[in-house]
Amino acid sequence: MTAADFRIRRATLDDLPALRELWQKASFAPLDLEKRFTELQIAETTEGQIAGALGLKIERLHGQIHSEIIVDTEEETKLREAFWQRLQVLARNHGLFRL
Repeated sequence: MTAADFRIRRATLDDLPALRELWQKASFAPLDLEKRFTELQIAETTEGQIAGALGLKIERLHGQIHSEIIVDTEEETKLREAFWQRLQVLARNHGLFRL
């Protein structure tokens, strides 16, 4: 699988049940992350399965990456590359100075 095999998109409410499971498995606080739901980017496989999630908090000209979860560690490098490409696009679109 390559980075192009993942579709990175903004999280939707339909993703919330699956995200709650991921957060619990990763020992994250689901209630805290639900409040930051609009900051999340989701990586999907070609089969439509969630392969990972990553948060990006945008504050003025700065972006802070948080709450990374990767399901399949074998594809970790490729998934991080796909997330990085998406984050660069978001940073440019929001005019971020620092990420």
